[in-house]
Formats: sequence, structure tokens, C-alpha cells
Amino acid sequence: MRHEGKIFSSHEARTKPFVSRSHPSPGAPPAPAGTPIRTNTPSPSAPVTLPPAARAFIVSHPYPDSHHHPRWDAAKRLELSIFDAFDCKTTLPASAVPRGEQIFDFLWRCTYKADRGNGKPPARARFCIAGDREWNKENDVPTSPVSPHRAIRTAMAVASILNWRVHTEDFLRAYLQSDALAKPVYVHAPPKADEPPSSVWAFSRPMYGKGNAGRHFHFSTQNKFLTIPGLELISVLDTVYFSARRGCLSSYVDDTLTAGTSEFETDVASILRQYKTHTPDHDTIRFAGIAAYVDADGLHSHGRPYTDALLPLDAPTPMTTPLAAPAALHSLAAQIL
Repeated sequence: MRHEGKIFSSHEARTKPFVSRSHPSPGAPPAPAGTPIRTNTPSPSAPVTLPPAARAFIVSHPYPDSHHHPRWDAAKRLELSIFDAFDCKTTLPASAVPRGEQIFDFLWRCTYKADRGNGKPPARARFCIAGDREWNKENDVPTSPVSPHRAIRTAMAVASILNWRVHTEDFLRAYLQSDALAKPVYVHAPPKADEPPSSVWAFSRPMYGKGNAGRHFHFSTQNKFLTIPGLELISVLDTVYFSARRGCLSSYVDDTLTAGTSEFETDVASILRQYKTHTPDHDTIRFAGIAAYVDADGLHSHGRPYTDALLPLDAPTPMTTPLAAPAALHSLAAQIL
């Protein structure tokens, strides 16, 4: 196709009518090799001194619910100070981590609850690892035995019938009190820890966020509970222990519920003294969402629809004497369950 005396292809005629196929007109000769390209923009002057090395931080988030908000700073400092109290980690440069070992990212889980009990502060910041990004998740068992509510209510029913005392005790940072790991868990140190750049924490205990941390803690404590004379697991649960006519014990993640005679409570206390725990709750307790209290009429339990009031029954003395009417226990258990 010819346009204004110039030849175009049919495609160019439709899409590029002003692109010519004629030879370009001779222009200025090419610049000789080595000639610098000149522009009108002056080059910046060389700095007199280089800026000092600095670390970049995320700017505090304006939203109070964000874990970056300054309202959580005090809770984060408290969490990091607990690591030092437990002596559960060491600091090393990232280059010192053995080849092939995963270095986890960290996460902050910040929650606010006005009444946590035991004098705990309402704001809590939990330092966790990003366990969902673990390389070898298929090699871990991410579950831990947990007491069903039915078993807990049964323990309270028995305590009511036998006039046992009931109390609960909560472990302080339970996973950090597990048995030592076969190999450490490596985590990037957070900026608020004021560690050198590229620092890594090597934890010798399970970390929150790790899939098998709860399971590791459960079996660590189970080995110690079973050293109590006469205490054994019930046949269908790994979290409920009993000693005939002396007492029973139930674990629920990092909480323990004890019901029994004063001698049995002493035996359990000897085990719990090996751990750091919060102040135990006596007579007025909350365990696994079930609330119970003691008044002049005896032990009562209340809560959501799965609980009912527990009324005390006269128990024979001494405690080794069989119940005069075992059917009373059965009927109460049926009412609660």
C-alpha cells in the first residue's frame, strides 16, 4: 500500500499508518567511542560521611486492636522478661544456626480480658512462633489429650458427695516448663528484645504456636503426677487420675483440678511445687468453663446449659467405709451428665 508517496504493508496500513519503510535520512554521525553522554542534570555531590547502620522498625499501628499499638508494649515487656526468668533460651547469630534447621518467624497474640482471675493483668501479649509455616508438620502430632466436660462434672459430683475440697491451679507459661527438647526451636528475635541485628533465639522448651507443644507438656506432667502413691489414670482418658476414696485430679491444657482429702491435696501440692504456678483458687473456682463454689449448703456448680446445681449428700466416715447407698452417686451422676 502506498500512502503519501511511502510504501506500507497491509498490516501497518491498518495499525501504523505513519511508520515508514523508506530508509532513514542521514543524520548526525555517531559519537566516537568513549564519549560521555551529556545531560543538563548535574550529578549529586559525593557524601562526606556514610550514615551509620540502622535497623528498620514497623511504625506503631493507630488501631488499638492491632498488636503494633503501644497499648500492648507493657504486656510484651512482661512476656519477654518471663523468658529470662525461666532460662529457656539462648541468643545466637543467624549464621550460627546449623544448616538445614528452620528459623521460625514470630507472632504476637494480644488479648484483653477485664477479669482474668488470680490477679493477672487484663492485657496479655503472648509470644508465639508461626507454627503453620513449619517445614515438617507432617512429622508432628498436633493434638493433646483434653478432659471432656462430662468427666469434670463427674469429678465435682463425687467431690460433693464425699465432702472433698476442690481447688484449681494454673501453670505459669506452661509450655516453657515442659521437659527439655531433643533439639532447640529457632526463632527470630523480636525488635523489642534489643538484641543485636540478625539475632536468633534457640528455645530449649516447646513454644506456643508449635503444633506438638501441648502434647509435649501434657506427657511431661503426666509422668510426675503418676509418681503420687496410689494415683492412676482412668481406663478411658489420659487426663483424669484417681486414687480410690482419696481423691481425683484432672488436667485441662495448663490448668489442674484437684478434689480429695487433705492428704491427697498435700501429695498433689508436692508435685505442683516443682513448677511455677499462679495462686491456686480454693472453693470458688472456674475450670474448663465450669464454675463451682462452696457455701453453707455445700458445693454447687453452675454455668452454661451443660451444668446443674450439685447438692451435698452425707458421706460415711472414715472415708474408707463404703457408701451406704451407692445408688445416690449413680442418680446424681445421671442428673449431672
